[in-house]
Amino acid sequence: MISYTLLILQVLILFSSPSFGQKDVNGLPDDLNIESIVFLKFDSMSLEPGSSKAAQRDIRWRNEMATKGNNALMEEVKRYPFKYTIASRSKLKELKEKGYKYILENDMMNGYNSGDPMFRPFEKYIAAFYVLDLQTGKKYFLFTISQTYAYRYDYTMNKFVDKVTKKYKVKT
Repeated sequence: MISYTLLILQVLILFSSPSFGQKDVNGLPDDLNIESIVFLKFDSMSLEPGSSKAAQRDIRWRNEMATKGNNALMEEVKRYPFKYTIASRSKLKELKEKGYKYILENDMMNGYNSGDPMFRPFEKYIAAFYVLDLQTGKKYFLFTISQTYAYRYDYTMNKFVDKVTKKYKVKT
């Protein structure tokens, strides 16, 4: 019971905390149909020499899931009706300088990309999927996912594109 109370508290804090002093909102940005968005692919991790067998197994599993997620992203992004690019997280600064305004973000995906362990026995992680304005830091919250769906671009991109096509009345 306590863990669910803490989980609800974490989600409430996540949805109510401002970033860069900017008011975060629910829904899509009004100019997403004319601005460019970055979709992030998962980066692979390298096996560290001397790592434990468990750590090596986790990295291999993570890399396998990253490959599956990236393949799903490449397929699902075809339905997105506006300007976009697919890039690694390491290219964000460069893309921001080139004028890309938005990124589709999820803190769990960010954690996975940096190699943070997100699966722990008897714990459930939930994080918001949002569009982040790279210029202002404003977050446009869309929906939440559990760790089960962190690598599932087939699921998350479908939900995202459905929201986009509904808001902008676009057929895909």
